[in-house]
Amino acid sequence: MKSNEFITEEKRFPTGVRNTSVLDPSSLSGKNIIDRFSGNPMNKDIGGVQERNFDAISAVLKRNRRKFKYLGWVAYTGTPDYLNRSDPKKTVTLTRFIMTAPDFVWEKYEGSTAGGGRNTVYVGGQKMKLTAFLKLPPKRQDALVNLKAGDVDKDILKGIPAKVKNSDPVKLFKSNKMSMNNTDYAFFSKLVKIPKKEWTPRQWQQYNDMVGYRFS
Repeated sequence: MKSNEFITEEKRFPTGVRNTSVLDPSSLSGKNIIDRFSGNPMNKDIGGVQERNFDAISAVLKRNRRKFKYLGWVAYTGTPDYLNRSDPKKTVTLTRFIMTAPDFVWEKYEGSTAGGGRNTVYVGGQKMKLTAFLKLPPKRQDALVNLKAGDVDKDILKGIPAKVKNSDPVKLFKSNKMSMNNTDYAFFSKLVKIPKKEWTPRQWQQYNDMVGYRFS
């Protein structure tokens, strides 16, 4: 369901992750938008922590002879129930943006309601949290930045730890199904019916994420 706060012209950018794309927020319009920018990232200060993140990602891109080419940014006010913590009489100002470089997309989204948001990069045919990407060793970052589309699946399988490959998904499912959210439960209940040798790289990737971060 689309928010009534926005009207969009559906300007989107491909991410390189399957057939997904991300919305350019600078193409949004609505009564709660207070500022926008579209153009060269060097001509816009995105503020505080995100400027430090920009410098960190730019260093990775520079090592690989690339740089950010485009920024689509928008600032808007939160919903009336999303109050500014420093001044309860004022609604908070939120931002969202995308920044693109060759084979690299960075998306920062602050939801119009409390608790909503994401800070994500799309690189090497994979979607990951920005913090996870920045924690990777430089060699791994470089490998993802330079990964060719045809090698993505091989790279995913190569990155699955032996302990995850050797784990018992049926046992894992039985011992954790009561605490799983609906999405995890639906995924796992289907996956355990398929022999491991028939799992796709994407299924392995999702299984690895769940084993490594949620049920380990």
